[in-house]
Amino acid sequence: MRRFSLTSHPVVAALAVWAVLMLGILWQSIAHAEAGAALRDPEADRLYQQLMAYPGDQEKTLAYANRASQLGDYEAAVAPLERLLIVNPTSSKLRLELGILYYLLGSKEVSKTYLQEAKTGATANPDIIKQADSYLSRM
Repeated sequence: MRRFSLTSHPVVAALAVWAVLMLGILWQSIAHAEAGAALRDPEADRLYQQLMAYPGDQEKTLAYANRASQLGDYEAAVAPLERLLIVNPTSSKLRLELGILYYLLGSKEVSKTYLQEAKTGATANPDIIKQADSYLSRM
């Protein structure tokens, strides 16, 4: 008798990926709606609208996250980066950015996890390692 596995069926696997991305977009929408500075900033709002129109566009996602971070709205910056990490799980740079944001939010344990993963990730480089060590030494 042959067993059915959800991950072995390509349609089911594709639907699972789609569902995760949609949950990420929903989470991001909620984060933006609750955002402080990013919601009141016209540039952040413009970038957010672009992000919603093109949710898979990595450049638009990073632009919004960077703007929210510049405004000190770290919670609004986290959601799109978490969503990108789902699509690009080996990115040491994304893990570093998330580690820094969680540090700034005061979530030291979450920050520590991301920073350590950034240092040991497949795409880590000397600059990423140096930045991660800088934040880890403050904990």
